Amino acid sequence: MDGMAVYNQIRIFLDILTSKEIPLNYIPPQDFKNYLDLHPPIDDLNPYRDSISRLRWRRAIAKVIEQNRTARTKVLP
Repeated sequence: MDGMAVYNQIRIFLDILTSKEIPLNYIPPQDFKNYLDLHPPIDDLNPYRDSISRLRWRRAIAKVIEQNRTARTKVLP
C-alpha cells in the first residue's frame, strides 16, 4: 500500500473509534471467538522463540556485522 492508502485507512479507523455510533457494517460477527481465531497473536507468528540470552547474542552478532559492512563502505578522504 502506498502512503495515501495507509492515510485513508487510518482516517477511517480513527473516525470509527471517535464516532458516537458504530456503523452497522463495522459491527463484528456474533461468533466473535471464531472471528478472533482468524487473527493469530503476533507472538505466534514469530518463528524464533529463543531465550533472552540467545536473542542478545544474535543482536550482538548483527551489530558487529553491520559495523563491518559500514566500515568497508566508508570513503577515505
